[in-house]
Amino acid sequence: HANNNRGGAIFFASGGVGKTTTIANTTISNNTAATASGLYFRTSSAVSINNSTITGNHTSVGGAGAIMVAETGSLAINQSTITNNSAAGTNATTSGGGGILTSGVGLLNLSGTILSGNSSGVSSKADLALYNTQSVTNVTATSSLLGTIDPGATIVSVNNVMSTTPLLGALANNGGATQTMLPLTGSPAIDAGPNPVASFTGNGFDQRGTPNVRVSNGIADIGAVELQSGTPPTSSSSSSSSSSTSLPATTTSTPGSNGAGTDESSPSGDPNASLPTTGSDSIPLVAIGSGALLLGAGAAGFAASRRKSRLS
Repeated sequence: HANNNRGGAIFFASGGVGKTTTIANTTISNNTAATASGLYFRTSSAVSINNSTITGNHTSVGGAGAIMVAETGSLAINQSTITNNSAAGTNATTSGGGGILTSGVGLLNLSGTILSGNSSGVSSKADLALYNTQSVTNVTATSSLLGTIDPGATIVSVNNVMSTTPLLGALANNGGATQTMLPLTGSPAIDAGPNPVASFTGNGFDQRGTPNVRVSNGIADIGAVELQSGTPPTSSSSSSSSSSTSLPATTTSTPGSNGAGTDESSPSGDPNASLPTTGSDSIPLVAIGSGALLLGAGAAGFAASRRKSRLS
C-alpha cells in the first residue's frame, strides 16, 4: 500500500531526456493506492516494460489500476500481460484506466501485449483511458489483445485482436522466478502474437525464462507467457468466456497511433537461465528476475520484493 497517493508498487519521478528505464521479467500484483496502484511515471526518459505481468492492483479514488503515465518520453510495452487491475474513480474526465491512464506520453507502443480484462468506474475506459480527454497521438498497437479503449483515443492497429475476456489462468507458480498467468484453451491470445517478436533483451523466452521459448507452435502467443507445445492449459480461469474480433494489418481504428512501429528482429538470449522458481508459500508484490529491473537516472521511488507471508 502506497504511503502517498501514487505508486503502490513503483514510483518513477524526474529522469532526463536520453535516459532509459527498463522493467523486465517482473510481476507486479496486489498493490493499492489512491490514484496509481501499480506503476506511476513522471519522467522524460524512455521506459520499456518487457516480458512482465501486472495484475490485481487497485486504486481507491481514480485511475490507474496498473500504469499511470503523467509524463514519459516514450513507453514501449512488449510481450506483457496487463489484466485484472481496477480503478474505482467515476469522474469521466480524470478517471478510468483500470489498465493504463495516460496524460503525457510522447510515444506509446504496444507489441504482443494483453491490455484487457481490467475494470474501472468509467466503463468505457476500462483498459486504456485518456486523462482530461487529452488527445493522445503516436500510439501504435501491434499483434496485441485489446479490451475497452477510451473512445477519444486513436490508435494505429496492426493485426490486433479485440476482446474483453482474455481467458487466462489465475496468477500462479507456472515455473520460473515469478508467478504468471497461463493462457487457457480458447484464449484469443494463443498463436496471435507478432511475427517476428519485438526486439528486446531476452525475447527468445517468455517471462519464465528457459526452457520456455517465446515462439512455440510456429508463432508467439500474445502476453507474458507462451503456451509451450505439448503442455495443456490449466483449467483455473480468471475469466469464463471470450468474444474476440481480429483486426487486419494496417488498419486505423479505436484503439490507435501515427504508425511508428516497434523495432523487431529475431529472438535473442535468455536473461533468466539460472533463476529459481517461486515457492508456493509467498505472494510477491513486485517479483523481479535477476537483473531484470534497471532504473534510469532520477527514478525517485522504488518498492520491491515485498511479500505476504502465506497464501490465503
